[in-house]
Amino acid sequence: MTAPRGLVQRASSNLLEQPRRAPPFTIGARRAAEGSIIMLNGVAAAENENSVPRLNLSNVKWKYRGEGNANLVIALPNERCIVRLRKVDKCKLVRHSEADRYSEAQRLRQEVAFYHKVMIPLLGSCFLKQSVVYRLDKEQVQKISQILQNQRPAHRNHKDVFCAADLVAVYPDYTLLPESLTDQVGGTSTFCVEIKPKQGWIHPEDRIMPKCTYCMKQYLKLKNKSISRLSDYCPLDLYSGNKQRMKDAIQALLVSPQNNLKIFKDGYLIYGEGEKTNLLDVLRCWFGPKNKLAEHQVLLETFCNLVIESLCREIPDSSTLERLRSALLSEEKREANGSPRDSLCRQVNSLWQPVCDWNRQPLPPNCILGRILAVQMLEVPRSQVDLKVHDAFPFLDGDEYLTPVQRYLLAATAKDCSVLLSFQQTSQERVDILPPRHVIHETISQQSFVFNIGVSDLDPKPLSCIEKHRKRDLEMLMAMLELTSCNKQPAKRDID
Repeated sequence: MTAPRGLVQRASSNLLEQPRRAPPFTIGARRAAEGSIIMLNGVAAAENENSVPRLNLSNVKWKYRGEGNANLVIALPNERCIVRLRKVDKCKLVRHSEADRYSEAQRLRQEVAFYHKVMIPLLGSCFLKQSVVYRLDKEQVQKISQILQNQRPAHRNHKDVFCAADLVAVYPDYTLLPESLTDQVGGTSTFCVEIKPKQGWIHPEDRIMPKCTYCMKQYLKLKNKSISRLSDYCPLDLYSGNKQRMKDAIQALLVSPQNNLKIFKDGYLIYGEGEKTNLLDVLRCWFGPKNKLAEHQVLLETFCNLVIESLCREIPDSSTLERLRSALLSEEKREANGSPRDSLCRQVNSLWQPVCDWNRQPLPPNCILGRILAVQMLEVPRSQVDLKVHDAFPFLDGDEYLTPVQRYLLAATAKDCSVLLSFQQTSQERVDILPPRHVIHETISQQSFVFNIGVSDLDPKPLSCIEKHRKRDLEMLMAMLELTSCNKQPAKRDID
C-alpha cells in the first residue's frame, strides 16, 4: 500500500484559504448517514452471514486522524468513516499468543456490543450512529504503522499499532456532515469542533476535594510537566446551564486546548494542542473577515454562541435514559439537601481559593450535554462500590437493575466521551428544506448553519479503573499541596 499524495500532511495556511469541495459519495456513506450498518462501498464486502467482512485499504485514500492511549484512528474521507486500530506497548509485541488473539477478538466485539446496546439507547440514536467490525490483514496494519512512523506524537511512540485478532472497528466520521445534510453544490467548507467536556458532576458524598476532578488533575499534569500552565477550564462551568459560565468555559478551552478541544476543517485538524494555526485566522476563515466580524472579540463571541446553542439544542429521541429518570431525580434531591460531608468539604475548600462552582441550573433534558450529564449522575458514592460484588455490564434490554459497580463504570465512560459538532454555512433556500433541528441561525454574524452532533470515545471501562481513580485522586491532592505550598502556578495568558 502506498500513501496517497499529501496523505498525512499537517494543517497549513492554505487549509484556511481554500475550501475543499466535498468528495464524491458512495452508497456506503449514504447508509452510514442514515444510521444503518456501515458498509464501505468498493472497500469491503461481506463474505457471508457468519463471517467478518474484510477491509482493504490498498487503493483507498486515508489519513491519520489522531490517537489516545488505547487506539489510533485513521479517517477515510471519501467514505466518511474512521477506522480505530488497537495499540499495544512495543515491549509486548512479541508475546502475543493464540489466547491473546481470542481475547482481543472478544474485547472488540464486546466494545461494539456495548456501544450499540448500552450507549446508543442511553444517549440517543440521533447522536450516535452504528459501527461495525471488519477484518484488516496484518500486512496492511504494518504498512499503516510504517507510513505513520514519523507523523505520530513523540509521547505516543512507546506503543505501536497491533491488531492481535486482525479486527478493527469502523465508525462514522463526525468531523464531516452526513451526506443528507451536506451542500454539495456550494462547496462550503465543513468546520467541526470536538470537545471532551470531562466530568461535570461528582456525587455530593464524594466532594471532599477542594476542586473538581479536572481542575485537581491540572496540578498533577503540571507537576509531571505534561502541561506548562494550569487551564482555566472547569467542566462544572460548561455543564452549569448558565450561558456566561458556559462561554467562559469555551474561551478557556480555546486558550488551553490540551486534549479537550480541537477544530477541524473538512476533516483536517487546524486548531488544538500542538497545532500552530492562529486562532484568529481559523475564526476569520470560518465566519468571514468582513466588517465587524474582523474584530477578535466579536469572532470569539460568534464562535461561543454557535457552540453553546449546539450543545443545548433539544433533539428529542426515545431512549433507555427515560426509564432511568427516577434514579437521577433521587440523586438531584440528595444534592439539593446537602450531604454529611458538606461541612468537611467547606473546611477543605477554605484552604484553596478560588474553588469550583458547584451551582448549576437544569440543562434541556434532550440536549447532548444534558444526556451526558444524566449518565454521569448514575454514579454512586465510592463507599457503595464493592468490587467483591459485581456483574458484567448489562445490555439494558428493558428496565434492568444496575449494580453500584455498573453505575460507577457507566458514569466513567460518560466522563471521558468526546462531543463533535460539525457546521456548514448554508443559504436561506436550503434552510427552508432542511430539518429544523439541524439548523442554527447565529445572531451576531447573521449567518445560518446546518449542523450535526456526534459522540465518540464511548468504550466500556474495566473494573481496574476504580482503583486507578482512587490512586489518581491521592496523587492529585499531593501534587496540589506541593505546588500551592511552593506557589508555582504559572501566570495566565490571553488568547493568541
